[in-house]
Amino acid sequence: MKKTIALGLIGIMFLSTSVTPAIAGIQSDIRKLGKDYGLFFIFESFCPYCQKEAPMLKYFSRDYDMSIIPISHDGPGLPDFPNPRPDHGVTEQLGVRTFPALFLVNPKKRIVIPLAYGLISETQLVHRIITMTRRPPKHSSFRSGIFPTRSISYSHGGTRR
Repeated sequence: MKKTIALGLIGIMFLSTSVTPAIAGIQSDIRKLGKDYGLFFIFESFCPYCQKEAPMLKYFSRDYDMSIIPISHDGPGLPDFPNPRPDHGVTEQLGVRTFPALFLVNPKKRIVIPLAYGLISETQLVHRIITMTRRPPKHSSFRSGIFPTRSISYSHGGTRR
């Protein structure tokens, strides 16, 4: 029985390159969300976990048609996001102490949903987006001060501060 399970897992790994209807449905759901939502990617340029997270987010953005809004806590960008937005106090307002930090944001409705602190995989990110948008917790909508009224447009490892 153990051999059958091991061979089954190997078979699943090889078959995972094809898109199943369930995966296609999830991709479609996230693409629809991408019309109204984007991701705040808050990072520090020297953070090794942020440097590892950035390429995954770039591919995620391409595969799921969701905007990534890179926000540099310390100023400089990363190779995958060379021109980040300046922090302008967003990190402090959101209480970010661990980098990287990911938030699902809807600027029109002024909704900010925390998704992850520290390095996560694309699979974990997809799962959290689907989970949080189907049943967002009551505390997930921060409306005061996150989106400034002045014209600033923000179209398990981690570095701790």
